[in-house]
Amino acid sequence: DGKLVTSEWTVTNNGSSNYIFNGPGGLSNASNSTLYLARGQTYQFNVNASGHGFGLQTSSGTWNASNEYSTGVTNAKAAVGVIKFEVPFSAPNTLYYACTTQHSGMVGSLVIYPSI
Repeated sequence: DGKLVTSEWTVTNNGSSNYIFNGPGGLSNASNSTLYLARGQTYQFNVNASGHGFGLQTSSGTWNASNEYSTGVTNAKAAVGVIKFEVPFSAPNTLYYACTTQHSGMVGSLVIYPSI
């Protein structure tokens, strides 16, 4: 889509226990990391976690499809593939990621800044 990607992370999994992040912010084999994303920037997640879709939602904890957050998200919920997230200015201050097959350990937070 021609948008510059601010940061990109590789996202893999440790069975159904947790997601593993590698990339910016000093993340090296980090489990269920909290990521900090700036409004108006585009981020890329290179997901290779077969069977563990990487979903964004407005509620913390286990995946809840009714709380899915898809604004600005390309290739939402991919388990293998590239997900891009163009963070809207209107995004809530905190979003959450969760495994779409409801593995309760595969969850974490996306802190959106600046706070509004």
